[in-house]
Amino acid sequence: MKKQELYDEVYTVLGDSMVDIELSERDIDVAFNRAKRRYKQYADNNYIKGYYCVHVTKGKQEYFIPSEVNTVVKVIRPELNRTMDAHYGYVHNNNYHQYRYTNANSFLTLEFVQQNIEIWQKYMANDVDFEYNQKMGIIRFLNMPIRDEEWVVECYTDMSDEQYMDVSWVIDWTVAESKKILGSAYRKFSGVPSPDGSTAQLNGGQIIQEAEQDMQRLTEDIQNGLSGDTEWWGVSIG
Repeated sequence: MKKQELYDEVYTVLGDSMVDIELSERDIDVAFNRAKRRYKQYADNNYIKGYYCVHVTKGKQEYFIPSEVNTVVKVIRPELNRTMDAHYGYVHNNNYHQYRYTNANSFLTLEFVQQNIEIWQKYMANDVDFEYNQKMGIIRFLNMPIRDEEWVVECYTDMSDEQYMDVSWVIDWTVAESKKILGSAYRKFSGVPSPDGSTAQLNGGQIIQEAEQDMQRLTEDIQNGLSGDTEWWGVSIG
């Protein structure tokens, strides 16, 4: 969805095709930004997992990464980790660390071996410790690069505005916020003159009440997993 499509949908839902709606595009932008902030607070999958390649230089520790990177999980050095992450490599490491069990193919054994490999990598200084300043967009590697190479940052990035516009919950909250803005404006006036000379009443308070009811319903939906934002995964053991 593009920004103009967002405007058209909000105006249409509010009845702009039949009566004039005194909302500007700026008002809808504010409502949309409030919906995004609300979705970030409550939704479970409002970030996208990805990888970002950093070209490190020998002796340089600080680098700029895109501002949309929200959380850095870990830093991977492909030259040292390309064989450690291979599934067949676990067989060798399982024998090397002498973790032989009756059910050698169980996922619990694989997980246990993987944890010991991670500990071994930390002892051997294979893993990269880092400090990430999201506001400045700067990541600082505590391990000094000893040569020019490419390191991979495993991270979570913020969703773009276009991706937020594809979430129906965000659009519904945007409409509710737009109602609240419109009701607040109407409530400042007791009425407006109509063409026949009478006064048309503006029920700003009623519009605000409807908006608050919509927000309460949407909050309950996202808390109960009914908003479509959560992916439910079953757990099977054995």
